[in-house]
Amino acid sequence: MRGRYVDGPSMFKRGASKDHINAYDGEESAVHLLNGKDIGNPSWRRSLPHILVATLSSFLFGYHLAVVNETLESISLDLGFSGNSLAEGLVVSTCLGGAFIGSLFSGWIADGIGRRRAFQLCALPMIIGASVSATTKSMWGMLLGRLFVGTGMGLGPPVAALYVAEVSPTFVRGTFGSFTQIATCLGLMGALFIGFPAKETVGWWRICFWVSAVPAAVLAFSMEFCAESPHWLFKRGRGIEAEAEFEKLLGGSHVKSAMAELSRTDRGDEADTVKFFELFYGRYFKVVFIGSTLYALQQLSGINAIFYFSSTVFKSFSVPSDLANICVGIINLLGSLIATILMDKLGRKALLLGSFSGMVVSMGLQVIGASSFTSGSGALYLSIGGMLLFVFMFALGAGPVPGLLLSEILPSRIRAKAMAVCMAVHWVINFFVGLLFLPLLDQLGAVILYSIFASFCLVAVRYVLTMETEDEVTKTQVVDARARNISHNVLCTECGSQSIEDSQADIAILLRKLIRDEIHAGKTDKEIFKKLEEDFGETVLYAPKFDLQTAGLWLSPLLVAGAAAGLWAYKRHRQKTNVHIMALDLVRGVALTPKEKETMLDLLTPPPSQGITPSWWRRWSAQ
Repeated sequence: MRGRYVDGPSMFKRGASKDHINAYDGEESAVHLLNGKDIGNPSWRRSLPHILVATLSSFLFGYHLAVVNETLESISLDLGFSGNSLAEGLVVSTCLGGAFIGSLFSGWIADGIGRRRAFQLCALPMIIGASVSATTKSMWGMLLGRLFVGTGMGLGPPVAALYVAEVSPTFVRGTFGSFTQIATCLGLMGALFIGFPAKETVGWWRICFWVSAVPAAVLAFSMEFCAESPHWLFKRGRGIEAEAEFEKLLGGSHVKSAMAELSRTDRGDEADTVKFFELFYGRYFKVVFIGSTLYALQQLSGINAIFYFSSTVFKSFSVPSDLANICVGIINLLGSLIATILMDKLGRKALLLGSFSGMVVSMGLQVIGASSFTSGSGALYLSIGGMLLFVFMFALGAGPVPGLLLSEILPSRIRAKAMAVCMAVHWVINFFVGLLFLPLLDQLGAVILYSIFASFCLVAVRYVLTMETEDEVTKTQVVDARARNISHNVLCTECGSQSIEDSQADIAILLRKLIRDEIHAGKTDKEIFKKLEEDFGETVLYAPKFDLQTAGLWLSPLLVAGAAAGLWAYKRHRQKTNVHIMALDLVRGVALTPKEKETMLDLLTPPPSQGITPSWWRRWSAQ
């Protein structure tokens, strides 16, 4: 379980949007006031319907995880592989394999076709897979259907995390981010309740698969009426459409401030395509590593072992599996609801610390309950109580926080693709934990295995303590943006025609590192430019300072423009004068009466010279 209008094709070209961005930055101080009053936070009610539609993908994620829990026995009987543990394992693991494939490509799909279309594409394999699984007559048909469903499961959660973070108002982003975890819990519980009659009613498992096609179809249809992510539109150079979507999500009075914030966070991010291997080196490696590690520790904590095999533990104490599944589902939902309330009050890091710390304690209780020191009712209370506490603490932070935190700290240029990589790590570890849990339980015993899970939870606590928070990562992104802005204004002395930001020459790489070191040392942009000028000369700057030596360079455009304007005015004046002289020559050769000659002379004789004073100025002066 996982933690408007457009000018032509697009006249808002992303690479040339600096003026557009600066315009928003200039207005930012004014947009927070309306008629002299603070406009406050936008209404969360506007974006809520869009969030609820998006969380249908998380509901389907939870539903398909649990749909085979109650129905696997009847499926194996009907399709003829009852007692074949390998075939039963394939029915579960094929879905996880499809999820790995879907999550791996989710970032490129979300960036390529947009968030809305990605949701609709996620729903399509779920509908096809559910239909194939519901109508199949063989195990191979079931495996094919589960593979299709898994692909949609892998695609949905990363896109949901992106979409929720990008369309939610900032002050409720954490709360709305928890909705995906709540939807997953509801999907798990829904699958369990719908699957109860499967043991008594022949063929009921087919109904369970048919039911899942309904929310998938609703997701695909409803997304047609939902807002597209303004972040995605802005990154694609469709700024006016982004404004229209912000107006739909936040209200007209908040559009300018939202666009100003978006332009500030997006400034400096290149619009060109990110290559896959760029995520694993350079300035992007750190945030990708944070996300992958969080998801890895989330899965290595043993949460899926608890979800997949909780009924086995309950049965060992003569507790019915139905009751066990209901208890786990309710506790999971309760923890998710509390996380929704606390997410924006306590912060992401505090919830992660509390969650993993509580998971250490609860896993310790299970270790004690499984040991020889306890027996009877003591072992029952410690084992079941520890398991339920573990699920509760997981839902409180380790479940919902990683996806939300990553969507906030990842730079917009790599956000979708980095989320895809992190979710792929999640699914790989999820697969191996589910595959190896029972064999390891037989070989090592519950005490040692649960101790290993508790150790990973302790590692997670230590890692979260040292992990950069959202604010710290944001500061890193600000440093990167400043460094890129300075580098764009420094000339590569080796290339001559490129900035050091665009050049891959050795001197350019050295200068980029020097600029970042100076920023970390607390130097201002002016001080950094001065140091570069002192070390490498004025020619290293695209815009050298104004002094006696560079005055000619700075003033030459004005001098050229002034000379051109004077030449044009002189030629125009001479042209008018020449026309009058030619007309007078023609008149002198024609026999006219004295009155006609006087009239013609008055009309054709040029007025006294008035220089190149504009005609509108002469008319105004005459008045």
